[in-house]
Amino acid sequence: MQYTHLIPGSAPRQYCRAAPSLQVVSIRLAEIQGGLEWPLPVYGTVAARDHVDHNRNLLFARNRSECQILNEEDSFLTLTGPSRAIVSEESVVLEIQLKVRGRTKSQDMPLMNGVCSYYSRREGPICFRNCFCTVELSLEGLQRTVQATILGVRVKEEGSWPKAFGGRVACSVTGPDASPQEIELLDSRYTAMPMTSQGYLVLSRNVVSVDYRGSLNFVLEAYSDSGNKVAQKNESFKPKFSNISKQTCKLTGGIELEITVAWSSLVSEKWDISVQGCVLL
Repeated sequence: MQYTHLIPGSAPRQYCRAAPSLQVVSIRLAEIQGGLEWPLPVYGTVAARDHVDHNRNLLFARNRSECQILNEEDSFLTLTGPSRAIVSEESVVLEIQLKVRGRTKSQDMPLMNGVCSYYSRREGPICFRNCFCTVELSLEGLQRTVQATILGVRVKEEGSWPKAFGGRVACSVTGPDASPQEIELLDSRYTAMPMTSQGYLVLSRNVVSVDYRGSLNFVLEAYSDSGNKVAQKNESFKPKFSNISKQTCKLTGGIELEITVAWSSLVSEKWDISVQGCVLL
């Protein structure tokens, strides 16, 4: 959110431009072999490095004690990043280090270790393959983007979201370069909705790149304790170079949600950060 604080229309031109970025839509364990069987307890990291600071921008990060159980029906990693938009004016390095947890730490086994580079003109998913598995990264290169940080999805009235109900929050991006792929921000269809005491839904991921010529579209769903969808609402935001947008929507059954999004143009060079009085180390 480097430039969120800038007053719209008064910021220097170099801080108000839409830049190319890489959207990571999903990461899944596409297939397993070599004697591995479902379900698999997986932990490790998946990260991206761009030219802005060359630091790891974590997409997935879990230690051994909090591994994710993947099964054949749902083999997608729950993404927690990126923490900022992945700038793709130059090549982006993608790194993956995943392990399968064994009964003891000495019995843990490497699942996937790999590095590759993404170039903005490359199309289609990136696959990492070895003798044990195939990991597929679904990616999208967008040419004129700003960063959207979802600051909060809040249930406005305490108790209006039934305790037994689960839910799902996803978003998609429209625009000349964007495809209508859904990016999952929270999937709690079969469990109670994770929520803070102030009514904020606990999103697993909250940063996406948005085509400045398009829109950011949310899908909000509520599920009964039996797993049936009982309510759905779509809500759209028009992107900005800076500032904050806030909108309220109502789902069936009187569930009222408030969505808050912070907008920022992208940082192209580390120098842009240091001249604003904030240096990434």
